Amino acid sequence: MNRSLKPRETGYQKFLTKAEWQKCHNYVYTRLKTAPTTQACFFTIMFTGLRVSEACSLKRENFNKDFSILNYSLLKTKGRIHTISIPSQLQTLLQIYFVKYSKHFRDGYMFPPYQNQSNNSHITRTTMLVWVKRMREATGITDFYYTKKCGKRLYRLSCHTFRHFACWRYYKSSGNCIKTVQEMIGHKRPDTTAIYIKALRNREQDYSIRSNAFAFA
Repeated sequence: MNRSLKPRETGYQKFLTKAEWQKCHNYVYTRLKTAPTTQACFFTIMFTGLRVSEACSLKRENFNKDFSILNYSLLKTKGRIHTISIPSQLQTLLQIYFVKYSKHFRDGYMFPPYQNQSNNSHITRTTMLVWVKRMREATGITDFYYTKKCGKRLYRLSCHTFRHFACWRYYKSSGNCIKTVQEMIGHKRPDTTAIYIKALRNREQDYSIRSNAFAFA
């Protein structure tokens, strides 16, 4: 797919089915076993919907004692602290991760560079983007929705795609309550959340129609 974007249409393309999300989950679980800090950072993004830069810069002090609550500073609203509950699956993973790898933390950051082969105190956004590229190739989710004049492609699968998936998961589990999604994802304005949800609802309906047409062809 390659066409001109309409204003604020990005979210329409950042849709994952449950099966596609599971493919990504399996890739992170199996392929990144030898890079546990990167793996833990990816799972944090996938289960909470944090922006990649927010996840990379998390410190131990951002979590409570048993990793059930996360308090962090929102990237786009500096100084504003947001609080969310950690899903039980991620909570267990982070507890195990902390016991095994806390001795490698730098300056309190939860996700230090892999094998400490960097001067940075925490894993970088660039590292995550490299692994997302590899994930696209491994899962086959390589479609893109736009090509900039410089030739750079904007792919459907990116770190931010998991944020959109989290929005949709929160929306479904809350009984279609946009206010709940806004509180969970950390949007300042509800109309931003509404844009996400409207776009994702349209995308899911489009996917269902195409799937049913294929099934009865």
